[in-house]
Amino acid sequence: MAAPAAAQSAIPKSQLASITQHIAGTTIDVVYRRPVARGRTLFGALVPWDRVWSPSADSAPRFTTSRAIEVNGTVLAAGTYSLWAIPGEKEWTWIFNSQAAAFHMSHPGEGKDVLRVKSAPETAGHIETLTLSFPLVDADSAIFRLHWGTTRRPHEDQNEAVGASRRARAACPARIHKTFMFARASNDNEAHSWRVAY
Repeated sequence: MAAPAAAQSAIPKSQLASITQHIAGTTIDVVYRRPVARGRTLFGALVPWDRVWSPSADSAPRFTTSRAIEVNGTVLAAGTYSLWAIPGEKEWTWIFNSQAAAFHMSHPGEGKDVLRVKSAPETAGHIETLTLSFPLVDADSAIFRLHWGTTRRPHEDQNEAVGASRRARAACPARIHKTFMFARASNDNEAHSWRVAY
């Protein structure tokens, strides 16, 4: 299905998308735009290594949590944040920034970063259009995944993350394991995964 030819020039190439997930009384909303690989080499080329990058197009993703959550052992307060990453060949850094509305090419600066977490990549199948999803949701935990290109699947260390979440349960009644997967700069696009615990 396609839009009429006369209207196509006004349609953004990267379509707007949103996801909402409820976890143990906490609501997570993510709004982002979905760029398409279109045969391009992604990370290490289109997206340079070791530079701040927005996993969206036109505007940075807006990540909203209705309650405080625990991210890799660190509490993130309820609120709305822009989401950024620093891709690396062996390690990625994920960033929550307090300036929720931001152009995707203009990181608001480290002074407004409220949380940074790191993760390492593994391999998974190709996804043509950048995709955010919750592939696993339990009573009080979930996995949140970003996948683009030929990606790497994260190591599963859920028990350790869940244990950390339970210790902080009074402040953070839900747990989320956020997994981000991205494409790489070669025939096998490199990816990244990041997990977060509530």
